[in-house]
Amino acid sequence: MDIRFEKSCPSCGAPIELNEGERVIDCSYCGVKNYMVVNKVLRFVLPHKIPDTIPSEDRFYIPYFRFKGAIYSHWHQDVECTILDTTCSGIENLLFPASLGLRPQAMALTVLEKAENISGRFLKQTQTTRAVFDRASAVTDYFGVQNSNEILHRAFIGETISIIYLPIFRKQGGVFDGVLNRFLFDEQPTMFSDEKHVGYQKKWAPDFLAMVCPHCAGTLSGEPDSLVLHCYNCDRAWAEENGRLVAIKWLAGQIDKHTNHPQLPFWKITLGLDDERINTFGDFLRETNQPVIVRPQHDDMQLSFIVPAFKLQPKMFLTISKRFTMAQGKLGDGGRENYGKLFPVTLPLKEAGEAIKSILVYSAVYKKKLAPSIKKINVKFIGNELIYLPFYQKGNDLVQTKSNIAISSNTLYLGRNL
Repeated sequence: MDIRFEKSCPSCGAPIELNEGERVIDCSYCGVKNYMVVNKVLRFVLPHKIPDTIPSEDRFYIPYFRFKGAIYSHWHQDVECTILDTTCSGIENLLFPASLGLRPQAMALTVLEKAENISGRFLKQTQTTRAVFDRASAVTDYFGVQNSNEILHRAFIGETISIIYLPIFRKQGGVFDGVLNRFLFDEQPTMFSDEKHVGYQKKWAPDFLAMVCPHCAGTLSGEPDSLVLHCYNCDRAWAEENGRLVAIKWLAGQIDKHTNHPQLPFWKITLGLDDERINTFGDFLRETNQPVIVRPQHDDMQLSFIVPAFKLQPKMFLTISKRFTMAQGKLGDGGRENYGKLFPVTLPLKEAGEAIKSILVYSAVYKKKLAPSIKKINVKFIGNELIYLPFYQKGNDLVQTKSNIAISSNTLYLGRNL
């Protein structure tokens, strides 16, 4: 479930309610669109009931990491996929609650963006992001059906890491939960010493980019959760990178101008593996033991993976990646004319790249043969482009016009909520 939070419009200051995954801010008051740039992680504060009589020096905020995403674990004979949404304490102190439970989903959070809105100090986090991944992995291993076997490879795809602060306060030698205004424990010596907390940091606040095309100054278009913005004036696509908009290479499958086929985005990632067995698409077919005849033209094709640029349920994500990678010779050439309605990009290129090993193992007919070597394979990225493929509606499915691969419409809907 996405976290919903409140923030102010960067242009006029009007209140806006957003989902955690939304980046395009369209203000209904001033009509200005902005793209939100997250500086490493979004930071939120839970609403509190701290009495007004408590001075600021007795108010503190405890950091909690929130992990939400899909974990792909590779065993000798299978790939196990798990979706996890959990919180864990960012400090090494067992007296505080180990997690926030359902509070982040049940309460309206406030994004940490203005110092004047915060009264109190923030305890420094002593746990690293790596520790959050390790804890998430430990949860999946504990409940995994194959937890006694060796893990050959693990990937985190489409994950979201944020920090949520729990307000607390101290009074008469006790420490109280600021959300429930309830006693927690007696204050310990040096627990709130000066070196353990800091004031609000300006770098924690998200930045904003005006949705104006850097090339022609036209208005950029994108749905709330879009990671790629399009300019229909100069026909360019842009993605945020290091706080600025960068042009990306993109193509779309041409369709009949009288139709309105939706187009779904995929990352075409061309790469090389430092494994002499897999250098071309033909090698991929052989090493994964696909039930097809490997022809000379397959050996002339570069090794490329076609990966959805939108979030899906983990098993479906691997299945669709495998099918489109296998069918890449049938997809045809793309263009930029009559490309219809474009589905938003919700999975960044970096995340798609991290999925390559998972897709490779999942594609193998005999996983036990290929899986042990996955640790030793290094992926070398040669090139990439964003391609939009046309689909047509058939019942509850969307069917790709060239390959006849079907994707459930409900799967697309559920994927946008991951």
